Amino acid sequence: MIAGMIMYNNMTMFGIKIITDPELLKYTEFWYIPVALGVIILAFCMKIDKPRLDDD
Repeated sequence: MIAGMIMYNNMTMFGIKIITDPELLKYTEFWYIPVALGVIILAFCMKIDKPRLDDD
């Protein structure tokens, strides 16, 4: 997800240009792909357990 956010900001992080090559900057229009993959991976990493009821 962080890679997608950096791509969304035209390869800039904290005001510092990370990549300045114009050929690679063409791929910044596809910023949503790494963000979507990050969300899917995060969804598989998280597990929500059902609350356990006490038998008392």
